[in-house]
Amino acid sequence: MLNVRNSTVENFTNLPYPSAKLGKRIFYFSNLTNAGIIDSTTTLAKSTGNELGDKDYGWLVNTELTLPLGGNFTQVNLSQLIPGTGKKLIKFFPATGLQNLHIDLTKIDTLPDSPFSLKTGNYILDFTGASQKTEQIYIDNSAETTNAWGVIDIVKDSTIDYTVTTNYSLTGKANPWSYYLIDPANKVTITNNTLANLSTATTGLSGLAFSWIQEADIAPDTYEQRQYALLKQRNAGKRIFLLRSNRGMPKSAESTVSVKLTLDGIQRTLPNPIGSQFKSDSIQTL
Repeated sequence: MLNVRNSTVENFTNLPYPSAKLGKRIFYFSNLTNAGIIDSTTTLAKSTGNELGDKDYGWLVNTELTLPLGGNFTQVNLSQLIPGTGKKLIKFFPATGLQNLHIDLTKIDTLPDSPFSLKTGNYILDFTGASQKTEQIYIDNSAETTNAWGVIDIVKDSTIDYTVTTNYSLTGKANPWSYYLIDPANKVTITNNTLANLSTATTGLSGLAFSWIQEADIAPDTYEQRQYALLKQRNAGKRIFLLRSNRGMPKSAESTVSVKLTLDGIQRTLPNPIGSQFKSDSIQTL
């Protein structure tokens, strides 16, 4: 079991975080392929380039599992990977028309009147229907209350050298920086669809620039759109301008980049977004 010392570590990475949740998301690594073959390489990550990605995560679940189906699936298969055998079906659950499916993992009844409890380990849920999908779940009651981040599950084979060191890399997060400028006194002049009396200048990163993103150009149903709408609601009657950088910004930019805003000839330095924030933005009043 892999534990995380710094709870904010994922704020600095581009690791995926799926919206649907079956439990606590963890990363799962195993040297067992879907065909049950023990992989003799030292690369356990499934995603490209030995970097962790969306093919490497699963769900740490408790014994009472509720699956949101939304009426979109006809059947859910519960399976386990067996060395030398591959995926072995444990039980299937009819799901046609169901909004949710509840499974008690301590009482899996493959035969009448003979329920059994699933042991600690990795299992696979295959959802069949018009839109099929597969999810990995990991059962370990002792890990539910820990800061478990991932699991490495090694199947031993006498032909494999287990003394070899394996390294994994995490892609550093590089979100664009955004500034939400609140203009209560209508200081900003708009001419020919441009901010005539407002400009920005940057130092510390070659090619960095900021552009005005108009409300109509903000992608719907995004953090940026929700933040913009919330600020409009809180600042009714006041204009809001969104400035966004033309590139993703690494965490190191927090201490090396300077952004200066000039309004009507008066210049001031804008605060850099804090790297530990989930999103790299800042709200300023003109």
